Amino acid sequence: MTLPLPDLTQFRVERQDNGLIHLVFDCPDRSMNVFSNKAIHELGAFAEWLHRADDVRGVVVRSGKANGFCAGADLTELGVAYEMIVAAPRADRFDIAFDHFFPLSHAIRRLETAGKPIAAAVAGVALGGRMRTCSRRPLPCPDPFPPCDAGPA
Repeated sequence: MTLPLPDLTQFRVERQDNGLIHLVFDCPDRSMNVFSNKAIHELGAFAEWLHRADDVRGVVVRSGKANGFCAGADLTELGVAYEMIVAAPRADRFDIAFDHFFPLSHAIRRLETAGKPIAAAVAGVALGGRMRTCSRRPLPCPDPFPPCDAGPA
């Protein structure tokens, strides 16, 4: 039996005949994909679904945009989060920041532990922390290791 997918608006799921799923990052009404709070929570919901989806053999995460994978965080939401954190009492700021930003790390970790191969097909830009999304599982590289100009993740 096929498990119903979670409601997704920032991503879409394309089932392949071979049991693979393409998780397509495609933020509506945006020229580039960004990790908004909605996208982060949808990624988490998909990861939880994937843990129970016995009929899925693997996942390819890719962009639905021709101009790149992801421009990074939603800067408007990041500004709101910053204001929320600095407005809080100093003793509470770490916990507030952690609670606000942890869902992305949790979603990525849940994808990693779903027991299925996950691949990121990235063409174009993958800026900011989203580069981490693509590089969590290193692939074998030729020796000597070629130089990389990806910058800090």
